[in-house]
Amino acid sequence: MILRHAVKAAVSVSVLSLLCASSVYAKDKNGEPLPFKYEVRAGWGGYPLSDASLYGSADKMYFLSPPLASMYADYNGDTYMTGTFSAEFAFHFRKWFSLSLGLNANGIYSKKYSADTGLKTGTDRGVVLTFMPQARFSYLNREYVKLYSSVGAGVSYATFQNTYSTAICLQLVPVGVTVGKKVFGFFEVGAGSLYVGCMAGIGCRF
Repeated sequence: MILRHAVKAAVSVSVLSLLCASSVYAKDKNGEPLPFKYEVRAGWGGYPLSDASLYGSADKMYFLSPPLASMYADYNGDTYMTGTFSAEFAFHFRKWFSLSLGLNANGIYSKKYSADTGLKTGTDRGVVLTFMPQARFSYLNREYVKLYSSVGAGVSYATFQNTYSTAICLQLVPVGVTVGKKVFGFFEVGAGSLYVGCMAGIGCRF
């Protein structure tokens, strides 16, 4: 049921984003030809703040079981995350505007220990998947260097320690840069649900 609602929300967000982008494209279709119409990216962002606040300490999960029972149950050690891996497909509508549809994943894992012996009994693993459209605005366009800002909104689905949740996600990128023409590298600084700090990666335009 939760997954079904998450999928509906993701589809609604993507449809609304494409409708908005289509209106921009319609106004610009007779303008200057674009050198590239599409773009794909793959990147990694190091610190997913919202995931860390929810799952950063395994002790925060104690409310899922009665306090007395949790005293004698197996317990978890520190919780670790892989950081956010991102894959995007972008549509270029003008030189200064593009819309990207991104799928992001952050892995979570934590070791479990026996309350009696203190020995490791297993490992809890989970993942946070986020679908996020982003509007990207370029304010410097050179042949090999571009500077941009972006804003995005989407939905995430998370599972960890036999719990499941969905959430609305937001991301703001004040400054980003790409270096290269058809094949390029990118580096951006942002804050939001996907990551706080920076994301870097590679991409290709066609």
